[in-house]
Amino acid sequence: MVSILKKYKLSSDEGKLLLAGKDIYDYDEKRNASARKNLVSKFNCKIVNYFTDPKTGFSGYALKDKDTEEIVIAYVGTQLNQKGKGDLEADGAIGAYNLSGLTLDVKQVEQANNFYHQVKKENKGAKISLTGHSLVVLQIVWQ
Repeated sequence: MVSILKKYKLSSDEGKLLLAGKDIYDYDEKRNASARKNLVSKFNCKIVNYFTDPKTGFSGYALKDKDTEEIVIAYVGTQLNQKGKGDLEADGAIGAYNLSGLTLDVKQVEQANNFYHQVKKENKGAKISLTGHSLVVLQIVWQ
């Protein structure tokens, strides 16, 4: 039986939602040629940049819609099956900050912010959107 891959417009709300909800996690987990081909084919995009840090658990991907040239940065949220405890430690620190108002010093926030500015610098004038199920994304938007 042949599987037909449904295609989505990356820069649409539906495309961003699907990317953030499942597809970016699937790609991040496998990160091989087959997963890359599926991702870029499904969303008619090109991966223009990415940054991952296994120690902190951070993953961010910048994808460019081939039709609109909009760049969508997808931040991967907490992954409980991830090697190491970086994601869980970051979530705990963000939770403590939100409850207590203490200083927020989470490496993932810095990494996400730096990644955003790097993508912005490399793609001057491009429309850039953020998506993801990540507490880090919320912290960047609030800053």
